[in-house]
Amino acid sequence: MFSLGIIGKLFNKGKLNEDSFLNYYEDVLVSKDGLVVILIDMQQFFIEVLKRKDKKRIIANQIFIIRWCAQKNIPMVVLEYEGCGKTINALTKELKRIKDLKTISKPHDNGFYNTELDYILNKIGAKNLFLMGINASVCVKSTAEGAIGKGFNIITSNDVIAGSYDGNNSIPWYKKNGIVISTKDSIRV
Repeated sequence: MFSLGIIGKLFNKGKLNEDSFLNYYEDVLVSKDGLVVILIDMQQFFIEVLKRKDKKRIIANQIFIIRWCAQKNIPMVVLEYEGCGKTINALTKELKRIKDLKTISKPHDNGFYNTELDYILNKIGAKNLFLMGINASVCVKSTAEGAIGKGFNIITSNDVIAGSYDGNNSIPWYKKNGIVISTKDSIRV
């Protein structure tokens, strides 16, 4: 896995080191038609219960993916649980680079329930959803289940999700129901 320091090495004056990225995520993600990245519940309310190493890991990796989305014009949707504040500043700063960005407030764990998420995704031609965020075993998983029920394919990685209360990332469930980009192929700089 990589940290913020490694992310810095992967970007040269704001430009992605594509050779490193090709060996990791891009091989999987670029081949997916209708790719949309969804960032789920990265709000201080949820992040504060993460272990320090999990917090650093997922935020650094999410920044990496956000920067890649900005360079490749990949649309993103940010889901924020109602009443739990806004997405943390470190990510909000990076999200300003995204040309096609939607933010949706959600009243339930499942981002599809009682929101306009399905409408927005269909409007932009989404087929494959790369899910990032917390809580991997509750909100991210409920949104993934909603996505599958709506006919979308799901993709995630242990590098960009974390379990907030119990540390459970539900990776076996994600492998059974979608694609999990393996951390065995982590970037070496």
